[in-house]
Amino acid sequence: MLHQQMGRREIVNKITIAHISKKIEKLKIMYILD
Repeated sequence: MLHQQMGRREIVNKITIAHISKKIEKLKIMYILD
């Protein structure tokens, strides 16, 4: 049970990190174009 919760949290963290990195990439592109 505890192991399952840890795994789920890891997946959420990976999704969050991927989402943040996509936002950073968009901001970099906007900065370069500007």
